[in-house]
Amino acid sequence: MLNLTSPKRREKLYKDESIVIKEADKGGGVVIMNKVFYERKILNMLQDPVYYRTINANQEKKTLAKIKQLVSGPSSGNMTAKEKDYLTNFDTSESQFYGLPKVHKSSEIKNAIHAQKGEYICCPNPEDLSFRPIVGGPNCSTQRLSHIYPDLLQDRFEKEFILEGLRIILLNNTFAFGKDHFIQTKGTAMGTKVAPTYGTLTLGYLEQKLHHQLATLWGEEDAESIISKWKRFLDDCFILWNDNVDRLSVFQQLLNGLGSNIRFTMESSDTKLPFLDVLVIKEDTKLSTDIYYKSTDTHHYLHFASCHPHHTKTAIPYNLARRLCAIVSDDNTRDIRLKELKSYLIKQEYPETLIDNGILKAKGYTRSELLSTKSQENKTEIIPFVQTHNPRNYNLTSIFHQLNNILKDDISTKRIYKDVYDWCLNMVISKRFKPPDGAEQLLAKVHHSPEFTTNQFSQSQGKIVTLTEGMSTHERVLPNCNEYQHFLLQENCARKIHVHFRRQKDLFKETFQQKLFFCEGFQRK
Repeated sequence: MLNLTSPKRREKLYKDESIVIKEADKGGGVVIMNKVFYERKILNMLQDPVYYRTINANQEKKTLAKIKQLVSGPSSGNMTAKEKDYLTNFDTSESQFYGLPKVHKSSEIKNAIHAQKGEYICCPNPEDLSFRPIVGGPNCSTQRLSHIYPDLLQDRFEKEFILEGLRIILLNNTFAFGKDHFIQTKGTAMGTKVAPTYGTLTLGYLEQKLHHQLATLWGEEDAESIISKWKRFLDDCFILWNDNVDRLSVFQQLLNGLGSNIRFTMESSDTKLPFLDVLVIKEDTKLSTDIYYKSTDTHHYLHFASCHPHHTKTAIPYNLARRLCAIVSDDNTRDIRLKELKSYLIKQEYPETLIDNGILKAKGYTRSELLSTKSQENKTEIIPFVQTHNPRNYNLTSIFHQLNNILKDDISTKRIYKDVYDWCLNMVISKRFKPPDGAEQLLAKVHHSPEFTTNQFSQSQGKIVTLTEGMSTHERVLPNCNEYQHFLLQENCARKIHVHFRRQKDLFKETFQQKLFFCEGFQRK
């Protein structure tokens, strides 16, 4: 049994160089592996010449030079000087490769779970354990270009620029594992934000190709019927098949003939079949749905004593119950699943009253209401203020309200960004908390290169970040909260803010300019 409540125990486990700790690919479990076993498995993956190739050294600077050549070329069109500077003028660091253990696909682990029936399962070095490859690096050379790709699909950008930028991202995905350097030679560039978009567009094109082939083979009416029953989420597909089984085999052959590098595996059943987290059940001519959990799912929800904002923890029972009420179609089965959920949450020390209230609130909606899609047409465009949660921090909302007039009238801050009052008001209204790393995240942390950059901007979240070693980030708009609580409420605050802003030029002025540039240059249509 692991008792991680003691910082000394966590530190001892963290520094143990004979083991590797990773979160399971699915199910929420934590996996402790022998380091030699883990490294052997990962190196076996990286030695596949079809997908990876060893390179001599870090190639981040060479890749960044290609991006600079791209943005300075004729195809960059109406790209502004600030946009070019954002894409090319930053310090890079090499991405790191690691693997998340797919415990749900290991027969040895499943057998151990069935035999041991405990909260902690011992299954040393299972040879059939595979890993999900992950490339992680917040500051690789292609990351910024990849992050702004959805916004490049605008009329002011040339088609040649979009395609060449995509080639750079896909063909220059380099990373390190240990002291060795590798480049991905096949497949969508792992770890890039553009990868899901690129994959979805590819499958969308293949679906159009499939429709044409079905119409040629079986006629337009049958093709329309099959496509209307075909459902897909990214690369997971589902279809209701009313035709004969022989045609189903032909259909799979058509799918696998759409592209030389794509292969569909198929699972079929006359009674029930899982799709994502939904179990579809067929009884005669009637379909019903139930929640689907993998056998390796730990139901390890956030512990109520965890250092997270109170409103986050109080919302968990309701949101989990709401999910069950939306998925489970039969009322009796739904009530059974809600009782199971209550037992899982009690193990995580959630108050029973809080759980009951969350379940009661979720059951107050009809299933059709829960399944309906809410309109996003009138959604206000705002810049969120994000900070790492710390229960000892002061509430910054009241401080920002007191600062509004000072920031609005001060000569120095007027030059930093436009319409200070409205910006600050929106920022306060849209306050968000980033949870701190828990014990699992700290123990399973990936060690990136120490060449990290401070005061960099996270494009994916639209916020200012300071990158620290590993995967964690500490977001802030102003420095130390305790310092500012004392500092901002003193007399002659405007004069002191003016002096302090000059002292904190790199932290405040440049990062806010970068933040506003990104939102205006790439996000606003």
